[in-house]
Amino acid sequence: MHQLAVVTRSGDAYPWGNVAGNWTGDDDGNEVSNPTGQHLESSITQLVAGYSLTPRFALQLNVPLIYRYFERPEGFKIDRGTVSGLGDIALLLKTVLFHYSSPPAPRV
Repeated sequence: MHQLAVVTRSGDAYPWGNVAGNWTGDDDGNEVSNPTGQHLESSITQLVAGYSLTPRFALQLNVPLIYRYFERPEGFKIDRGTVSGLGDIALLLKTVLFHYSSPPAPRV
C-alpha cells in the first residue's frame, strides 16, 4: 500500500487529506492451476479529505477510485476488458461525547 498524507493545523479547526493506493495482481507468489488463462489486476485509490471543526467535531469524505483489468474464458474465447469507476463514497461525522484529561502530576 502506498500512502501520502497532508495535515495542516492552526488552532482548533484544521483541514487534512490523504491519498492511499492498493494494487493486487496474479503475481502474489501463490501458484494455482489456471488452465483457461484467467487473469485479474485490481487497483483501488482512496482519496480522503476532512475538516476538524472543533476538538469535538470533524467531517471526513472518503472517495475510492477503482480500476480492474481482467481476462476470463467466455465460451471458447477469452474475454478481455477493464472496469473502472467510483466506489462507495462516504461522508462521516466524528463526535467526541466524553473526554477526560487527568490533572498534571504535582511537582516535588
